[in-house]
Amino acid sequence: MISTSLTATTFRSWILPPVMTLLLLVPSLVQAGMEEIVGTWRRPDKSFVEFRANGAVVTRDLQVGSWQRLRDTRKYVVNMKGALGYFFHTQVISYQRKLSMKHSTNGVETVMDRLDSGPTTNPDVHTEHSAMEAEFADLEDDWQRTSLHLQTLLAEAAEARQKHEVARALGRISSHLVTAQQKEGAARGAEGHIRDIKKRLSILEPILGKKARPPTLSAVPPPGPGPGFPPGFVPVMPRR
Repeated sequence: MISTSLTATTFRSWILPPVMTLLLLVPSLVQAGMEEIVGTWRRPDKSFVEFRANGAVVTRDLQVGSWQRLRDTRKYVVNMKGALGYFFHTQVISYQRKLSMKHSTNGVETVMDRLDSGPTTNPDVHTEHSAMEAEFADLEDDWQRTSLHLQTLLAEAAEARQKHEVARALGRISSHLVTAQQKEGAARGAEGHIRDIKKRLSILEPILGKKARPPTLSAVPPPGPGPGFPPGFVPVMPRR
């Protein structure tokens, strides 16, 4: 009976605490190991730097800094040893194939290339070429969506301007002009985004050896004369 009691006491006091500590620690280590930043990267000067799951930044087996992820974001902060008054805004870009580190004071950016598969979010992106293929497909889809959105914005802006002209012709106060201007501003933003998409696609096309698929636009009916007016109605300006 005494032996059984001693065995239970020994288990609770000597064995159970380390086991519980390990169980609590394993999820955090697994989570850190899945961070996008973890892996080996190549600097522009061809030297290597490793970001480890324990938060260490290592070069040539020497820890030169540390990293941590900002809460509820996909961005990181990197602090280098000996750095006083500054740090690096860090983010994994280009489908987890590149690492951007921007100096917090002067804004100088350094971009590094991933040398391993790493804990990438997209399991199909293992090489730089596969990352470009994934980006190319996403850009085509974005071009299609943005072009349809632009078409809708332009049609809505035209309809709002027509409603404004009809209201003014009838001597009424109209807020449709503000709506038209808002739609036209959003359309200019969409046009700028399309230019950026086409610029990036023009870079990827010769590398991947293929042409981007142009967007397919739907037939948008022309704006009508507005509610309450029969088709073909042309308002007449009142004589003064």
